[in-house]
Amino acid sequence: IGSYELMAYFAIHFMPDPMRAFACSLPNCSEFENKACVLDKNGDPSCTELTDGILDWSDVTAFMYFGAKVDVGFPFNKHREQDTGGWVGPLNIILANEGDSASLSLKGEHVVDSYISRYVETPSTEYLQMPKNCTLLHSHDFDKIAGASAVRSTVTGQYDPDGKND
Repeated sequence: IGSYELMAYFAIHFMPDPMRAFACSLPNCSEFENKACVLDKNGDPSCTELTDGILDWSDVTAFMYFGAKVDVGFPFNKHREQDTGGWVGPLNIILANEGDSASLSLKGEHVVDSYISRYVETPSTEYLQMPKNCTLLHSHDFDKIAGASAVRSTVTGQYDPDGKND
């Protein structure tokens, strides 16, 4: 009886972050361990925790678009589509090398390198805003789900120093 359909979609667009030029590298300062090398005003490198504040670079910038469409036939006859109404972003991500991947293999294939993504707070994070045509989220929910508060919460919770990164 009736026709029932649910469609959910999620699109993400990655692009290189032009601020990547400000990245640096220091021994014992691993993005995998939620640390990053930053340059001070004089160009001198130092190591900082990702949770300690704003990082002025990332490897990639991401923009997301997501939504859902529901069609419910007889006896309810409900038809609804909601989405973000535009791209949400920029969300900044660094790609942390997981270390020596020489011994890894995946389904018989040799893995050359392996990375894990880490969200970072950048100067643009505070300007994340809900697209004007967003029907999926209410304005008071956006910040907690896809805005600056969501980024800060993710940065804080994305690394477990005890190695339990599930």
